[in-house]
Amino acid sequence: MSAIEIVVAAAIIISITAAAASAWSFYIRTSGDNGDRIQAMLLTEEASEALRILRDTSWNGTIASLSLETPYDIVWNGSLYSTTDILPVIQDRYRRSIIMSEVKRDPETDDVSETGTADPDTRKVTVIISTTAETPETLMQSEMLLHNTYGN
Repeated sequence: MSAIEIVVAAAIIISITAAAASAWSFYIRTSGDNGDRIQAMLLTEEASEALRILRDTSWNGTIASLSLETPYDIVWNGSLYSTTDILPVIQDRYRRSIIMSEVKRDPETDDVSETGTADPDTRKVTVIISTTAETPETLMQSEMLLHNTYGN
């Protein structure tokens, strides 16, 4: 085997090893990011479901009574959901904020609008999932409208 063949073979082996190491590094980096995104999605879905349960239980007692533009979270006490203005750390890494906002409706069309009459039976809900790092990172932000479906 000549020196040129040895150099070419070494270059091929080094290139393949570098490509594999780069692919492995990319995989590790993206799989960690996906884990945070999946967890944020699950925490957002849990909040949405819990808010619908609270709405169905008593709009006036659980949703309408919350202060607007104030961060809350949902807690499970073993038998039912409730809201708290203390934002606990979830799984030693995440924080969830649920913010209720006023919804206005156009008086002529009854459509949601920027101006108009406040609708006491509808709230815009913003759910924000962030990390608890020194510089928190917002992983997900979701909005939904919650209606007093059962008039309770």
